Amino acid sequence: LAKLCYDYGWWQEFIKDRPERVAELNEINFIWGRLQSEWNIVVEALCTYKSIHDHIDVPSSFVVPHSQPFPIATWSLPLGRIVSNIRLRNFYVNKGESRVMQLDGLGFVWHRDKSEQKFQMTIYAAREYKVRVNREGRALKVPQRFVVPENGKDGWPLELAGFRLGEKLTAIRQKGLYVKNFPHRRQQLEELGFQWAGNSSLNWLEVVHAAAIYSRQHDRVLNPPDNFVCSGDAFPDYLHGLPLGLRLKDVRLKGRYLQGETAPKRREQLDALGFVWKKKRGRRKKSES
Repeated sequence: LAKLCYDYGWWQEFIKDRPERVAELNEINFIWGRLQSEWNIVVEALCTYKSIHDHIDVPSSFVVPHSQPFPIATWSLPLGRIVSNIRLRNFYVNKGESRVMQLDGLGFVWHRDKSEQKFQMTIYAAREYKVRVNREGRALKVPQRFVVPENGKDGWPLELAGFRLGEKLTAIRQKGLYVKNFPHRRQQLEELGFQWAGNSSLNWLEVVHAAAIYSRQHDRVLNPPDNFVCSGDAFPDYLHGLPLGLRLKDVRLKGRYLQGETAPKRREQLDALGFVWKKKRGRRKKSES
């Protein structure tokens, strides 16, 4: 909507010489100051950022806050992402040298070390994953084998095609790739919901959350049918479709989630919820002769 409205072409076609429309927009507090080229807004935000921090090496996760000294026209601008796109993909600066000169004058850092570039690409892919796939969950949960689709499928940016996001995040988690001795990079990941304990811990958290809801609904008895699937208003959206019955059957028969140092604590959690470790088997009725 912003790209449509804050554009002079839109103003000339729909607003110019139409005072009644100007009046309508004034009633909804339309920000006239933002009716300028997006590039001017970016430069305005960068100048303000530099006045505060004395540099414009903006973190990729930075979004302009709704507060002074940033001009109202720049509020909510994803300035960090824009800076990354300028650096990695030449956004805005492929139309002439004047914009490059503007950025040089502000002290723009054009080249980062390869580690930083690769890390920022990983952050970019992780953010897109959370928007397109991991919408409901607060945690960033990417399968280890996940690869960004080719040819812009499902709206994925073309420049990310084939990026092995699952492998990168696993290497970050297990080997400290890109983040060793870089606490600010760890913070960027955590802001996206990255979990250092891995997806297995996330799976357990989902199971125990769903189990707690089920137990509360059934007088502190946790013994759902094997085919029970979470649904309805009692369960949050991110748990809908979770096959709780099968998950707990695996706990009972295979000891799933109960390996390693966390096993005793998890057993205690299940006991507190009234988990039935051994289901009673009903007798088969004799067939009538």
